[in-house]
Amino acid sequence: SIASASTPLECAQLCFQSREPGFVGFGHSSNSDDCRCYYDVSSFAQPTYHLDRGGYCAPDGTSPDLCRGGSKDQALPETCSGVLTHWISPGYLENCDMGCAWQRCSNDPMCTGFTWNYNENKPKLKTGVLTGVSGSNYNYDCFFKHDQGLFRLEADGYCTSESATGNGNLCWEANRDIAAPGTCDGALSNGYIPSGVCD
Repeated sequence: SIASASTPLECAQLCFQSREPGFVGFGHSSNSDDCRCYYDVSSFAQPTYHLDRGGYCAPDGTSPDLCRGGSKDQALPETCSGVLTHWISPGYLENCDMGCAWQRCSNDPMCTGFTWNYNENKPKLKTGVLTGVSGSNYNYDCFFKHDQGLFRLEADGYCTSESATGNGNLCWEANRDIAAPGTCDGALSNGYIPSGVCD
């Protein structure tokens, strides 16, 4: 996971405070405030999550919210237990801490991640393909599954997306550090994985 810390000591404290099973170490960039917490992926029995800080999960709105609108019908019944319907916080789960959010999202194949609201200490579970964060607000973080598990075919064109680097290709050289280990093995510098390496 990636966080922001001004010193190696602050980075170490962040990683130790938020560590999950499989934690193996941390790294702090000498050129920026990037702080990375490292985990042994093989130790995760459940899906691994990527953290995007400083905003809510994008896209935002009723459709990508798992526990409101038509999406709610696709979720497991226990996933959306305690969902708020009030217009101020629609889609957020009442009495569900960070561990609860991870558990519910991990157990439901329709859940692809969640927004954590630090003001209310509540999660909003998401569905569909998440593209990062929007809103530029440090009262929110977005946790999304490395393997979001949902695919939809769009005919006659190539995929478009956005990222902090300006290129949404996961295996493009500038983006590879956020990919799960092994995902981009054999990829060319333009992000394509040649036929025969990955069919």
